[in-house]
Amino acid sequence: RDISTSGTGSIQLDGRAGPTGGGAHGVNIATYELATTDGDIIIDGTGGTAASGLNRGVMLNGSPAEVRSTGGGLIEINGLGRDVGLRDNEGVRIQGTGTIVSSNFGDINIDGIGGDGTGVGFNRGIFLNVGSSIESQNANVILDGFAGNGGDGNIGVAMSAPVTASGDIVVNGQGPASGGTTSDGVAINTTLTSNSGNITINGTGGGSNTSSGVFVRTSANINLLSGGLISIIGTAGPGSIDSHGVRIDGAVSANPGSIEIIGSENGGVGTSGTTEGVFLEPAGSLTAVSGDITIRTTEPEFSGTSAISAVGGTLFVQPIDAFENFELDSTDIQAFADGFAQITIGRAD
Repeated sequence: RDISTSGTGSIQLDGRAGPTGGGAHGVNIATYELATTDGDIIIDGTGGTAASGLNRGVMLNGSPAEVRSTGGGLIEINGLGRDVGLRDNEGVRIQGTGTIVSSNFGDINIDGIGGDGTGVGFNRGIFLNVGSSIESQNANVILDGFAGNGGDGNIGVAMSAPVTASGDIVVNGQGPASGGTTSDGVAINTTLTSNSGNITINGTGGGSNTSSGVFVRTSANINLLSGGLISIIGTAGPGSIDSHGVRIDGAVSANPGSIEIIGSENGGVGTSGTTEGVFLEPAGSLTAVSGDITIRTTEPEFSGTSAISAVGGTLFVQPIDAFENFELDSTDIQAFADGFAQITIGRAD
């Protein structure tokens, strides 16, 4: 059933699942609404110990499930997946057509820690699945996710649902300490939009190969509309094949505003791929209007033609360490579009 309060009345849910069958969620909200005005909504969940897995801390799963604060109340969701079972021991999973977490003047804070699994993997810290959304009309959205170990696809924060805020959007993701492939710190396959704040994304890959710090996938659009800063900082996982600090295959746009990309590799050249500090794929793009673009990296690779562009700003391409060398070839330089007021390569210090 729906639960709502008025005035400053708050809602708090604390749940811990037991050793039941698959799908042992600490808190499971399905097709119901939690709603306050100026009161906070706090949800804390710890997954169960089902041998088949799916021991999620917090699960929002409905058509729709709704968590709303219409006044000044904040929303806080904390989920802990358990270290038992085969797979999908996620900290927080939000999914379902129309499922929404929405605030007005209060921040939205989501903190998810994935549990370790013994089989397939997908022990994500936070998973925002298709059909759901996160919206803050006049405040900030902050996501912190830590992946569990075991198998493949253990991503700190996996985002396939849009996030919109009129304040800041902050995403921090940590891949697993050990495990298989495709274990990014942050993987974005959706739209992130800040109307009057900054966007900060910080990720560290884990696992083995194809595990980037931050992966902006093909369908992703990161949009800043306020004149602030988009900052993407990534450290690659330890794998030697296709593990990049920051990998961009989608669109990053500040209109107006500036863009900062900082990427560090953490592996070496493999037999079927490479690792780069910042890897701009052929379909990826960086666009700034009335602002600068700064790229700091241990090793750059830029594909595509005129994929890095700005109207009137300066492009800085720099090593992270002033005493470190990196190489730009003709393909990299071809990615620089006309229109920059100035292009600076290297560091004076």
